[in-house]
Amino acid sequence: MTGFLNAVPRTLDEAARIDGASTLTVITRVIAPLIWPGIVTVGVTAFIAMWDEFLFAQIFLTSESLKTVQVGIAGLFGEYGTGWGVVMAASVLAALPTILLFSLLQRRLVAGMTTGMTAGAVKE
Repeated sequence: MTGFLNAVPRTLDEAARIDGASTLTVITRVIAPLIWPGIVTVGVTAFIAMWDEFLFAQIFLTSESLKTVQVGIAGLFGEYGTGWGVVMAASVLAALPTILLFSLLQRRLVAGMTTGMTAGAVKE
């Protein structure tokens, strides 16, 4: 997020202040729309990192009702045999939230990864 905040030209903030905007108005109407792709990118990245977390969930969660989907899938592997159809179906279901989130926010993610996020905001 630091990169996104540093990429916002200081002149936009100053111009809004000269026009009489308050601090809240500057943040919500000037800065937030410019860093929105960065917020979405960080949010989706954090969601994917937490959704796919396995090790800490396996170690620290002791109650069966609190275990994550990934830990539940690991529990499907048996000592003498594995129902691969069930494992694959559960894996697809576990991947669906990430795929849907990425599909819905793909435009914002791509905009967040490009460098020209303030293009057109300041006349050069």
